[in-house]
Amino acid sequence: MDGSVVNAGLEELRALERSLDSDIKNAKASAQKVLDAARFETEALLKERKRRAGELKNSGIFSPSAETTGKLTDGFKLNEGFADKMASEIFRVVSKSGPI
Repeated sequence: MDGSVVNAGLEELRALERSLDSDIKNAKASAQKVLDAARFETEALLKERKRRAGELKNSGIFSPSAETTGKLTDGFKLNEGFADKMASEIFRVVSKSGPI
């Protein structure tokens, strides 16, 4: 086999290797961007969930209780009149929106 043919084949293999290395590098960068975006979105959702939970806890709808009757979540029970408050709020919102 001629040396020039071998050298040409080796050069072609090296070019292919560089191309593959570049593709792998780009794929890793793209995957990292997706992971970063997912992490950011997850953290934002968790912050929003904690904020809403804090609002709900501070709204007076729940009161600390060790009782098991009427528990909505561990350590909290519904305040008296909660159903009436929610029913009137739902009625207020629905009556503003008009007929369905």
